[in-house]
Amino acid sequence: MFVIDNALDDSLAASLRAATAAIADASARLTYRANFMNRGSGDRYSVAAGLDHDAIASIDDDLFLTPAQVDALLDQYLSDTSRIHGVWGERLVTRDGQPFMINAIFGREVEVDILNRAYAFAPTQARQACELLHQLGYKDWMALGPGSDIILSFSGEQRPLVHDVGGLESCETSGTPGIASWRREGFQRRRFELFHRLMRMRPRPTG
Repeated sequence: MFVIDNALDDSLAASLRAATAAIADASARLTYRANFMNRGSGDRYSVAAGLDHDAIASIDDDLFLTPAQVDALLDQYLSDTSRIHGVWGERLVTRDGQPFMINAIFGREVEVDILNRAYAFAPTQARQACELLHQLGYKDWMALGPGSDIILSFSGEQRPLVHDVGGLESCETSGTPGIASWRREGFQRRRFELFHRLMRMRPRPTG
């Protein structure tokens, strides 16, 4: 397991040591990387691109999946490696002649246009995401800003799939203004623009 820390210090390391102290072999199975700067949420895909695994599960820091839920998500990916799999997503529809993004799609089995919060994929798809980032003209994930989940969602051959893995537990501040990034001004507008740029680059049917 990788933990990528985008904080300005490595204070999380002590918490990880305390959390894993009572778990057999936990420290041997944990790789902690302190960036000492914010490299953007998509930095995980740059790390994943260099790994040698059949499947990778990546989870945002405001969502808590059980080991059984992670295993279920990985099993879904391995059963269909043509797309990215997750537990939460968004779908583009038309309402009154205008495009509209339905968000917070979870708890069911359905195709979506964008996955959020948790993702199952392979290093090949992580490499595709990195290539798309540069094709869009960004030098790194921090320059992109919000939208690494959108780029990964376009890295499969087909639209992503959301799966019902049971109840989902979120951090209590995951929707708090001033803390949650998706509540910041301009966040959704920038994501919508990025989505349409990718649609022009890699056209595909929408929901």
